[in-house]
Amino acid sequence: MQDYIEPIQPQPRQFFFPTPFMSRLGGIAGLLGVILAFVEGSGLVDTSPGIKLVMQALPNLVILVWLVGVYVFQSHRLGRLGLIGMITSVAGFAGIALFNLLRAAAQAGSMPWMDSLLTSTALPLFFTLMAVMFVWGILALGTTSLRAGMLPRGSVVLWMVGIMALLLTNWAPVSLVAMLGILWSSIVLLRGAPIAGAIPIPASTSAVGAAKAVKSAAGRFVPLDALRGLIMILMAIDHASFYIRRWHPFETWDQPLPDYPS
Repeated sequence: MQDYIEPIQPQPRQFFFPTPFMSRLGGIAGLLGVILAFVEGSGLVDTSPGIKLVMQALPNLVILVWLVGVYVFQSHRLGRLGLIGMITSVAGFAGIALFNLLRAAAQAGSMPWMDSLLTSTALPLFFTLMAVMFVWGILALGTTSLRAGMLPRGSVVLWMVGIMALLLTNWAPVSLVAMLGILWSSIVLLRGAPIAGAIPIPASTSAVGAAKAVKSAAGRFVPLDALRGLIMILMAIDHASFYIRRWHPFETWDQPLPDYPS
């Protein structure tokens, strides 16, 4: 009779702090970020320059902690692609937040060195790089989270779409979508347990195998295809904006737009 060997289940990654602590800290940060964003958007705080800078920096900081908590909570199911997505999204978001903070500080006071920094020709390239990193990272973290099934899929879709859309617009419904997704997932992080009915991972599935699971049958990476699709949608909206809204901010070739009367 062959000896029975109990299969080894994948274990959560070990961090500087225990995984339950990090995930719950991420949940607290997510709730705090939603509250701060609501307070800032409602105009209930003092409008002095110093308070405005603090209220702009705090939500960004707590959202960074929330992103780390989202990854830590399901780290043993996300694999390498989820880790890269978390690092990329955090780095991109931190770069964008730093840019916005410097711009707000330059508007609040007279700082010649900061003004010269904000008018540098390298700044648009830096901001574009940070934005691409952030969007791709959110897509990678989100798609692997959908595959892992530890967070409600509705919450993942809401914060994926809402956070990426906030790069393009400050429209209130978009902010509400992002806040609802963050709030929903933060409640799960605070509970410290996956949602009921989460799909268990087979014992033979390793962290690398979980990362490969986000590939389709054709061997394509879903986050990369999703980013490409998002760019195509934005390009189509940009091309149609003049004929639908009768307005367009600029043209690359600096030529008059064609006139189609019909």
